[in-house]
Amino acid sequence: MSKLQTFSQLFNQMIEFLVDHHLSKHIPSSGIVEGKLGEHCSDIRPHLIHIGCTVFQGLLERRLVFTEKEFQSYPESIDVGCKIGVLTREKKILPMRDRRNTPNSVVRSVQFPHKLFQEYLSGMYLASLYNSNRNEYDGLIAYITPESTEYRYLLYFTSAQQKEVGLDIVSHLIAFEPEYNEDFVVDVAYESQDQAVAKAVADHLSTTSRKTLKITEEMQAHTVSGNTFIMNHREVDDLIIYKPCGRTASEDLAEFMCSSRSLRSVTIDLTGTMHDVFYSVLANIAVDSKVSEGSDELSSVRVKRNFKESAISDKQVAPKVEVPRDSYAEARTVTIEPSIMNEQMSQDQAQDPSVKVKGTAGLVSNGFKVQGGEALGGSEPNWK
Repeated sequence: MSKLQTFSQLFNQMIEFLVDHHLSKHIPSSGIVEGKLGEHCSDIRPHLIHIGCTVFQGLLERRLVFTEKEFQSYPESIDVGCKIGVLTREKKILPMRDRRNTPNSVVRSVQFPHKLFQEYLSGMYLASLYNSNRNEYDGLIAYITPESTEYRYLLYFTSAQQKEVGLDIVSHLIAFEPEYNEDFVVDVAYESQDQAVAKAVADHLSTTSRKTLKITEEMQAHTVSGNTFIMNHREVDDLIIYKPCGRTASEDLAEFMCSSRSLRSVTIDLTGTMHDVFYSVLANIAVDSKVSEGSDELSSVRVKRNFKESAISDKQVAPKVEVPRDSYAEARTVTIEPSIMNEQMSQDQAQDPSVKVKGTAGLVSNGFKVQGGEALGGSEPNWK
């Protein structure tokens, strides 16, 4: 199983599992032998879209429970949904005040195991309208976009169905209060997992006023991942990290720092530390990086310490990082050891004062900013 990164991938995987489990119990073994399992899976998809059609209006009305009568247009679909496990039937005794108006004291209701299943199937239905009924699709998207916060997951799941739908949704979000929706647009692009959608969002963000990317403390992990997803298409001059990130985001940010052609500086200003993999990736990738004066590549990395000395153990501090000098410098490397802030340079540096960083090959940790051959803040680094 491939790594699941988004809500859409997770629910798509769950639906596939439920369908496979259902088919394994109900289709003849000969169907599997003859390779017809895929055909049976394809037969079920229209039923899921029919269910989405029925429950979509309920989603707009904030209803989670439905009557069987509401599915009368697709009676077979409700049976399939219950057999698969995306729907459940329940018998419910009506309250006494309601029994006065109906001869039946018991009604059969239909509901989902979780609201996200309702939103996922509604997203399948909404995406299907893009090809089958564009006018209705446009009207629904126009209605949903101003309420994007409430219908967040519906838009996630819809954008993940196909590239054209993802592009259309982000274009509507960008047109509607673009600055307010900036993080959400990134989230939708991430859910789409489509590079064309990522590029469309990156092009929108790559303006003069948005060439600084801030990973703030308030930013959700999903949005952090979304920003790393579109980074290859986005021109970012300055990266500022205020939020300690998990393993995946830390790895992606480190790889971006080493590969970006537009990035000029990185500032890490947070309480706590980045995940260990952040420093490991820098150590592994940066050893092959060369930075020369006038280069368009990363020129400085700065880490500010906002945490107490007593709160840090040797195990929490990143490993040393080695950065090669530029191509015209001597064959030496700049080594910064975060765990030990040496107060004096190595004997090699003392003997040859000309050995400095030429061209700002900067990798910094715990208080250093190496830029133009200078170390700003903290103790002197150890030059080797």
